[in-house]
Amino acid sequence: MQARPSLKARQVAFSRFVRRALDDALMHRGWNQVTVLEKTGTKKSTLHRWLRGDWTEDPKAGQVLDFCDGLDIPPAAAFLILWPGKRDRSPMPGPPPMDPDVELVLRRLVDPKVTEQEKYHIRETLRALARRPGPPSQRAS
Repeated sequence: MQARPSLKARQVAFSRFVRRALDDALMHRGWNQVTVLEKTGTKKSTLHRWLRGDWTEDPKAGQVLDFCDGLDIPPAAAFLILWPGKRDRSPMPGPPPMDPDVELVLRRLVDPKVTEQEKYHIRETLRALARRPGPPSQRAS
């Protein structure tokens, strides 16, 4: 896993990203800055802070998402600049293997060929088992 870029590097990269997005809206869409602010819901002071790279705390994800959505830009590009390395984390482990008997019971509960009456009895049996106390060695003294 790579080291996370410094705050200054992320500020510069995000500033360039915002500048390109703004320039694209001005040149290719014919928007002015007021229109960009309206379409993205971004405050003028926030936009100028982003353009200057003048922030010490990361921009709020919701604001970045609104900015990107307003300009039809995939937010992943901005998120990778601001929060790199998220994909480098190891994935969550999958669920543990299921007991074959439990899997069979679950399959019967969703099987359309099994009658509602039988499903009712399976559920009631499971509820009764769930309320049963454990073996004497597991009970509190």
